[in-house]
Amino acid sequence: MLLLDTGTSRITFVNLPGRPVRALQSDRFSYFFPYPLGGGDGRAEIGRYDSALGIRRVAGEKRPAMSMRGDCKSVAVGAKL
Repeated sequence: MLLLDTGTSRITFVNLPGRPVRALQSDRFSYFFPYPLGGGDGRAEIGRYDSALGIRRVAGEKRPAMSMRGDCKSVAVGAKL
């Protein structure tokens, strides 16, 4: 689960141990951040208008190239059961 804070340009991964926080960048059409989280040669991108999630990583010495797509949903802040 991702928490995007566009006011501070941060993204928090609330369902990962330690709730890691990373810098969030944006352009006219999307928000993006490095992927994988530990650093690397890929990035995840979330469309600002359609909430489509795309993750791309180029091939490295020990891992293959990767590309996947998904959807993000905006939810109201508050307790979730």
